[in-house]
Amino acid sequence: MSGALDQAAAGRSGTPAAPGAGAPLLEVKDLRMHIFVRRGEVKAVDGVNFSVRRGESLGIVGESGSGKSMTLLSVMQVLPQPGGRIVGGQILFEGEDLLRKTARQMRDIRGNRIAMITQDTLASLNPALTIGVQLREPLEVHLGMRGKAANERALELLRHVQLSDPARQIRSYPHEMSGGMRQRVVGAIAIGCKPSLLLADEPTTALDVTVQAQYLRLLREIQKETDLGMIFVTHDFGIVAKVCDHVAVMYAGRIVETAATRELFDRPLHPYSSALMDCLPQRNLDARLRTIPGHPPDLAQLPPGCGFADRCSRVHERCRTEAPSLAEVAPGHKVACWDVEGAA
Repeated sequence: MSGALDQAAAGRSGTPAAPGAGAPLLEVKDLRMHIFVRRGEVKAVDGVNFSVRRGESLGIVGESGSGKSMTLLSVMQVLPQPGGRIVGGQILFEGEDLLRKTARQMRDIRGNRIAMITQDTLASLNPALTIGVQLREPLEVHLGMRGKAANERALELLRHVQLSDPARQIRSYPHEMSGGMRQRVVGAIAIGCKPSLLLADEPTTALDVTVQAQYLRLLREIQKETDLGMIFVTHDFGIVAKVCDHVAVMYAGRIVETAATRELFDRPLHPYSSALMDCLPQRNLDARLRTIPGHPPDLAQLPPGCGFADRCSRVHERCRTEAPSLAEVAPGHKVACWDVEGAA
């Protein structure tokens, strides 16, 4: 593990101190979300299983196109249209299956009990409306706040995310703010109704290192204060080490490994997880940066066996004909690989 990752992960035991007790806040079972297009059926999310408890953070990592964002959108039931459809599985949130909810019931849940932060703040904020209007909208819709009460809550939220001069910023438009300021505003909107679960999709991509560190620290503080469950989608293992209690590695629409954060960094078992770790910058600055050969498979034409077989250095004949299932090989550590003893 690189030095920065080692230090960050060392500060996290891999299991949260207080969170994790009781039934899962969110439990996803065999979730399948396919996109039907002219050239075929794209299996964007293909039998995904994971759970998140109150006060706990789950990181989902993997290359672009692996299904991370589509998994979050499936939980929110905001699917790509036309063509996006959930074809199987369960999404149990606080014991209730979201897939059995009506469209109106889901509107009551989104932005209220489940909130989401996206990476493109300019796309998620309306350029024609002030920040104040956009902060007050979910308060009015979900909590029935109006007038002075809604405005005071909006100002409180801006102070909570440490945005300077909230009285002035609340009258600003998105284009008048920096990327870091907009990201804080999106975070303020997300936590406005005090949700139980926060979905964060690459929320720090556009931020510089200093602002990123502040933003991550802010999210952790909010989580501790509110016992918030959080799913964090990212490409950055440094962020995972700092923020997440557990990690799920996704490839070709499937989760191929899950473990406590420190456990995954210390002992990645799936060849894909190991390959991702090998691609991280090393302590030796003269070392050549490694890459994973080949390309992810076409999700509309997935091979019959393991999706990683064509890129794997440990491939067996069985890997090309049978897809391994996610199996527990140690307490809390699951792997989908025929080459790992006790897996599949």
